Amino acid sequence: MVELNSRHTYGMEVTSREVIDARRIGGLARFANRSCCPNCTIERWEVAGETCCGIFAKQAISRGDEITINYGNEFVQPDRRKRCLCAADSCKGFM
Repeated sequence: MVELNSRHTYGMEVTSREVIDARRIGGLARFANRSCCPNCTIERWEVAGETCCGIFAKQAISRGDEITINYGNEFVQPDRRKRCLCAADSCKGFM
């Protein structure tokens, strides 16, 4: 997760030199929300030397359920953490 000069916008780091920034253009996956107990996972793979990413369900998702992922926070410095509002039973409190 990389903050992109906005307190509500984050980019997904693909490699040390590439970040996915879907603020203005992208597929429907850009609307996935963050949760401490996500129903989807992000998978990365390479095709012809280019890194691709996809969001895949970890469980059955009912119509109307929010698509959620875990952005990951292992690289977030403690002073840059944000309060988590996911409301999951297992919420960690911060992201």
